[in-house]
Amino acid sequence: MVIVNDRNLITTRPQLELQIGCDRNFQSFISHQYAAYPFRLSRCFRLDTDRPQRAYLYLMNASPGLLAQDRIETTIKLNDFTQLYLTDQAALKVHSMPASGTSAQVVQHIQIGKKACLEYVPEPIILYADAEFNQRSRLTLHPTGQLFWSEIILPGRLARQEWYQFRHYRSRLQVVHSDGTPLFTDAMFLAGQTNPFKDRPLFSALPAIANLITVLPETDLTPLTDLLSSHSPSVQRLQAEHSRLPNCNGLLIRAIADSASTLKAYIHFVLNQIRQLTQQALLPEVPK
Repeated sequence: MVIVNDRNLITTRPQLELQIGCDRNFQSFISHQYAAYPFRLSRCFRLDTDRPQRAYLYLMNASPGLLAQDRIETTIKLNDFTQLYLTDQAALKVHSMPASGTSAQVVQHIQIGKKACLEYVPEPIILYADAEFNQRSRLTLHPTGQLFWSEIILPGRLARQEWYQFRHYRSRLQVVHSDGTPLFTDAMFLAGQTNPFKDRPLFSALPAIANLITVLPETDLTPLTDLLSSHSPSVQRLQAEHSRLPNCNGLLIRAIADSASTLKAYIHFVLNQIRQLTQQALLPEVPK
């Protein structure tokens, strides 16, 4: 059951369905799309001038944000040999939910086919005071598929000196092999009002949080891990650590920073290093 922002409207179809196909020239294109409120999908951009195979898309959200009892569901499928860079137009605002026991939820189902590549770089999630947010993602990955996945969590409206006034944030990303065999699960629970560490100097100075995941089959990750280890941004603005993922050739990166813009710059840096490592064009300016 999918509950959308209109409390009287119930539908069983996801609000977003997206399928990426590949033509005879190996250019990725939208082979199927369905978008219901609150989503709209941009046209397909080709921004890599030397290799126009990759499709660049962004989601537009017409709603003011997530309210209590909202449930958003999306399905995305990348067919074999396709390449997609997916982002969205603006931050996802999770509004206050005064009634206890209420929450908002996002559910994502993603498939990445043979030799396909997904780069998912959404705008930040902003957790307002008294917000409660749950996110579940299931990603089916072919053994030769590539993945770059990022998220930024802001524990409040930082410009208003609001942080950790939300109730809680839960996220669970499960990645499975194309035959259903589990590869790894990344779960995160972030307490807000009851967080005993929220006033510690480290968390008050670096309140913005980012999670990055990359899976690069048949690629030597040593140059990337060496670069990440030697990369030394100002510790007053950002701190990051990385570790190897089990059952696949990939990395998990956690970062905290003073602002969303600092984390965006770091994500841009990491993705460009991955593109260089895999002999791809550097990340262009993505219009929104």
